Amino acid sequence: MGTRGIIAVIHEGQYKVTKYGQYDHYPEGQGLDILHWLKHPHRQNDSFVSRFAQRLENVVPATEKDIQDAVGEVTGDPYQNGFTFEQMNRYKALYPNFSIGSGAKILDVIWNAPLFDSLPIDMYEMSRVERWEIEGIYTLDLDARLFMSDWHGDVMAWSLDALPDYVTYLAHWKENEDVDALVETVSA
Repeated sequence: MGTRGIIAVIHEGQYKVTKYGQYDHYPEGQGLDILHWLKHPHRQNDSFVSRFAQRLENVVPATEKDIQDAVGEVTGDPYQNGFTFEQMNRYKALYPNFSIGSGAKILDVIWNAPLFDSLPIDMYEMSRVERWEIEGIYTLDLDARLFMSDWHGDVMAWSLDALPDYVTYLAHWKENEDVDALVETVSA
């Protein structure tokens, strides 16, 4: 069963990324994956925000044609509705910027994007967010230098300069006996 959510990035007072995902948008899923991504040594320095913001300049909303071209490359039919399991995996691998299964990997796509190349992303209209359909929202606010996790309306925020350890992060939403086992999966 899917746990729907959004990964968002705010910069210069605007949502620059609003990527809808169909899977694992609970705190111990995409939330922990994003925290792990943020805690990488290359992102624990003063240049992180400016480098990431520079990459965001190339992000544009995907057009219907962008998505049709990608679907056509994977399936042979740009108007095909739905994928086989193999096609879905190929689509996710080739086009994580369009796939509903990319999750936190969208941050790597942006981080590693070549400068000066347009990066279309299939965006979700934030004004459409309905709490009953979106369970988790994970936001990087580059202006305020915050990582925010919103799980069913229960919002926590941490400074990018003082991110919590995994146990502290998960303890807000999980019972103590569950936390240690979950942390082991991320640390491995």
